[in-house]
Amino acid sequence: MSQNRSPLPLLLGVALMALLGSWGVIEWDTRRSATLGGRVAVSAPEWAAPHHWDVCRLAGRCEAPWQEIRWFAVDSTALPAVICPGAAQHYSEVWGCWEWETNALTLVRSAYADTAIVRHELMHAALGPRWTGRHPCRWFNPTLRTAQLGACD
Repeated sequence: MSQNRSPLPLLLGVALMALLGSWGVIEWDTRRSATLGGRVAVSAPEWAAPHHWDVCRLAGRCEAPWQEIRWFAVDSTALPAVICPGAAQHYSEVWGCWEWETNALTLVRSAYADTAIVRHELMHAALGPRWTGRHPCRWFNPTLRTAQLGACD
């Protein structure tokens, strides 16, 4: 006796994957991966928590609570573009990146001990998604130890 299998489950599965993809769920899951672009999950530097509180104070807000920040490191001289595609479009080398959608703070391993780079990314976390990709001099400047000279808009 031959079985007549309905294509309905297969069609529902394809429709569900298309729907999830259009909502960004699949991309979000991929972006959240601990191994995205060769990064590895690491603990926050022991000295970083007081800097987080300081930049939150300076920003007048703290959009990303300390305990929600996910820390990653990459063993290279610059972050692969897949980790921070927006930053990679504007800068030739990116050493750190804050990503709102996943609460991921990713640094090249050599920048992991650099206070200014860590403070820069923590400032992005403190300010909120409205300031993604922007560097107002009010918050990103050498005096606050959050940017290099001339690196703000």
